[in-house]
Amino acid sequence: FSARGILAARADELYTQLGFTFDPLAAHLIVEVQGTQGVVYLTGVAAGGVAAFDGVDWAVGDVGSYVLFANVTAGSATLASSGATGTGPIELVGGAWHMTTIVRP
Repeated sequence: FSARGILAARADELYTQLGFTFDPLAAHLIVEVQGTQGVVYLTGVAAGGVAAFDGVDWAVGDVGSYVLFANVTAGSATLASSGATGTGPIELVGGAWHMTTIVRP
């Protein structure tokens, strides 16, 4: 999986596959999860959908090696996952893709 240089057409295809509608004006956050997989939370903002990549496929859910928070309202959010480092406050800008990494035990 690579998010580098994702095009709107590919994002639309992925979102459609997941049952979401891609909003180019919303924020989009991809969280890389290193270590053991576990639930990843985003609070303080609303996400239009949450999906996870299990190493093979994307599916709706919040546990995977990558977690996508789709169509997020812009603003200050808090990223959390039990026992993980790299979590905490994150500023999400509308119309932009954001990526971060957390490390779980």
